[in-house]
Amino acid sequence: MGSAKIASIGIAVRRWVTYHGIALNVSTDPKCFNSVIPCGHPNEKITSVERELGYAPDMTKVKEDFVETFCRLFEYATEAKIHQRAFEGERPAWLVRPVPCLAAIDRMEERLSQLELATACQSAHCPNLGECFERGTPAFMILGTRCTSGCRSCAVDKGVPDKVDLGEPERVARAAQMLGLKHVVVTSVTRDDLLPTSKGHWRL
Repeated sequence: MGSAKIASIGIAVRRWVTYHGIALNVSTDPKCFNSVIPCGHPNEKITSVERELGYAPDMTKVKEDFVETFCRLFEYATEAKIHQRAFEGERPAWLVRPVPCLAAIDRMEERLSQLELATACQSAHCPNLGECFERGTPAFMILGTRCTSGCRSCAVDKGVPDKVDLGEPERVARAAQMLGLKHVVVTSVTRDDLLPTSKGHWRL
């Protein structure tokens, strides 16, 4: 925005998984960056969407507008374009995935956060997270979010696991009931610190 920086773009590779991201300052307080020189340019300042607009924007609306603009500028397919291309015979509809409902993803993430539950979708950085969260069918991951195995092809965090949360099974059951699920996918990290006979967590 003029000479002020409002976003950052980055790419990283970790455990054989590539990460591409953009950080947009929506309601960030620019004062936090007063002691920082953005990208090594002394004359640049940090700004935010809220500061430029003069009011706090709705986060869901910001996400929707961002996705729509991103798809348009970089020629990614929206749901309408998918059906159009399929009709015109350019490519089959199943080959291009539509942008998921961001509001539905936000609701699912908020619900999981309130229940203090982890999912394989989030921990493993699954590319189909949006599709499953929009349908209300997360894959619950129990016994923590750190795995004692060192599989290099997996994006799940490795390290010393947390203490077993004995209330976790009940919260998984409560989430399944809230989501109206008849079948639930439950997986877990590897816990080499637990005895092979310690299966009570699964039975609960």
